[in-house]
Amino acid sequence: MKKLECEDNLILQSWNELPLTYGTMQNVSFALLTMFGSTYMCEQAFSHLNHIKNNLRSRLTEDSLNACMKLNLTTYELDFKEIHKTMQQQKSH
Repeated sequence: MKKLECEDNLILQSWNELPLTYGTMQNVSFALLTMFGSTYMCEQAFSHLNHIKNNLRSRLTEDSLNACMKLNLTTYELDFKEIHKTMQQQKSH
């Protein structure tokens, strides 16, 4: 996986280092390189939407649907150790 990431960075670096006279070619290359990733993200969003809006959940409001979509599509990892440090411990009586 690390090798693949390095090769991807090398491709983007190569296109970034082109002189300004090749700006149009640079824009087209970035559009082509990002097209498949954005298509994947759209497909993933539609898949989550179909999972959320099934026959059993027919009364979702737009606000709750938006909240469910944000929860499904956002990548957020909690740092439990940091949260634990900031919490005040409850003392027994």
